[in-house]
Amino acid sequence: MSNGLKPTMVVAAIAAALAAVVNEAAADDAAVSLVARYCHECHSGDALEGDIDLAGAGSPERMRAAIRHWQRAADVIADGQMPPQDAQQPSDAEREQ
Repeated sequence: MSNGLKPTMVVAAIAAALAAVVNEAAADDAAVSLVARYCHECHSGDALEGDIDLAGAGSPERMRAAIRHWQRAADVIADGQMPPQDAQQPSDAEREQ
């Protein structure tokens, strides 16, 4: 009895699923890297600006655990509110990640 799936369809579906996982992992790495590059200097360690501690960005899993917190951080970065104008700025492409 056949389920109607051709081997090429199955291979295509698996390839699409793997590509999605790879793309998600790359996006996670980019987010962690962006926070480390532009935010940690002022928002981690002993002297926290605005009582915002972004030290938990060490892994994508930690970021997902505090998704509301990180969504707010993503919003202020995307809107250009952070980093402050006198700090090193991410590119437009980085802000959109």
